Amino acid sequence: MENWITYSVIFICAIILFIVCGYFFEIYSKPVKEKANVDLEVAEVKVKDKTYQVEIADDPASQQKGLMNRANLPTDQGMLFVFDKTNYYPFWMKNTLIPLDIIWIDNNKKVVFIKENAQPCSNVVQAICQSVIPTKLAKYVLELNAGQVKEINLSVGDSIDFAL
Repeated sequence: MENWITYSVIFICAIILFIVCGYFFEIYSKPVKEKANVDLEVAEVKVKDKTYQVEIADDPASQQKGLMNRANLPTDQGMLFVFDKTNYYPFWMKNTLIPLDIIWIDNNKKVVFIKENAQPCSNVVQAICQSVIPTKLAKYVLELNAGQVKEINLSVGDSIDFAL
């Protein structure tokens, strides 16, 4: 009879431990879903006839974080990356939860390269997250929800209007 009670207690403790470990694994294995960074400056960007409210990523920390871990992005919002100099700026979708249209813009505010519908990297295989490498030099990069490029019929050579 004592062995049955001992085994029952061990079994119950094992189940409790399994549940607690599963709970913590679930919490810590998923990226944190963040809202917009309220510390970033926001500006208006006009693309053809549509105006977007965009967060300005103009320092290395905000550029590295970008739109990572955002669960959603309203269709009239995005992020504008502002770089100090013109260069080739590759982007990747590591820890990005939503598909994006990525638009590279030169110092004259003309679209020079577009990647439509860039997909998030798989959480399982983050190590092979591919970079999108533009073939043209840019000073700015605009990220919008996937589908916006098609919706506004944006193409290389179009002008983007914003004041910083």
